Amino acid sequence: MDIAASDFRFMIRAQTQPSLGHDVREIVERLPLPAALNAFDEAGSVLLVNEPFVRMFGYTLADIPTVGDWAVKAYPDETYRRETFAAWDAAIAKARAETGRLEAMEFRVTCRDGTIRDVVIGAAVANEHILVTFVDVSERRRAERAMQAMQRRTEHAAYELTARIPVGTYIIAHGDDLVPRFTFVSERWLQMLDVRREDVLADAAIAFQAVHPDDRDTFVRLSDAAMAQGHPFVWEGRIIVRNETRWVSIESKPRQRPGGGRIWEGVMIDITPRKQVEVDLAAAHEQERLRQEVHRRDLETKLRASITAAAAAHEIKQPLGRILLETQLAIERLRSAPFEHDDMTDYLEDMLAESRHVVEMIGRMKSQLRTVQAAPLPEEL
Repeated sequence: MDIAASDFRFMIRAQTQPSLGHDVREIVERLPLPAALNAFDEAGSVLLVNEPFVRMFGYTLADIPTVGDWAVKAYPDETYRRETFAAWDAAIAKARAETGRLEAMEFRVTCRDGTIRDVVIGAAVANEHILVTFVDVSERRRAERAMQAMQRRTEHAAYELTARIPVGTYIIAHGDDLVPRFTFVSERWLQMLDVRREDVLADAAIAFQAVHPDDRDTFVRLSDAAMAQGHPFVWEGRIIVRNETRWVSIESKPRQRPGGGRIWEGVMIDITPRKQVEVDLAAAHEQERLRQEVHRRDLETKLRASITAAAAAHEIKQPLGRILLETQLAIERLRSAPFEHDDMTDYLEDMLAESRHVVEMIGRMKSQLRTVQAAPLPEEL
């Protein structure tokens, strides 16, 4: 579908086409970059294209005598053509009304041989003429697209690899502003934090919100220090995910980015089972400590009871010995001669006092034994 010059608002009607001076023509022809000189006339005439222009696009002045001819050949897709010239028209109008210079704009131009070039187009407007320049950035754009494709393949491979390992992996980067930004997160990492990839790539703070409030100050302090000084980041603490508290270990190491700033490549491991084992071991050690303490106290109590019993036995032994001795002497005296009444009374009173003392000592020993046997165990056991 052809487009008439009147379809483009930037083609200003004029009664006569201004003539080109020899100097202007020579300047355009000697420009080292592709250029075309157009007129703001009724036909939208292309007055001149230089040799670099012809080498780049393949079109001669005979191929594109008007801007309309150029539009159809350079932008064969009608939708893209209309979008291109809508933007171009607005930029030309602004340039004529203000500075006379048109800010560079990038378009995809189809050459005569069918190849497509990425071209940065700029222009300068003066009176009834417009000088248009063209800079081919195709190689740069191809390199960028190849780099982007390689990056996508690399990221895809990374996703495939990390999806099968039982730890979360991530890459976080920052520039001179020290604002952290995630550039890669694995599926396992997302599952551990219960977040969406697009959310954390847009706002890294979403991931940090999972840190347990009691551990957040330590996390922030270590993170800020690592980023400011370019040191490895190592942290072990709690996160809250789906109202469940989990223990994680995070470790990352920095390296310089080619374009400046640093990136941290890190891993996050769920260590909740290990922490639970540590808690259980600690509880078991405490139980064992309490048992040993009770056992120690029991031994001490029994030892004290044994010492008391030994002392009591020693006290009992002496009066019993005297009783036995006095009894033996009394028997011998009775066999040899009868006791006087007063002597018998004194003897029996002594025997009674000694016997009472022995009974008291036996009672104290029995009471001590009952105390040892009835000692209760601590409730925590």
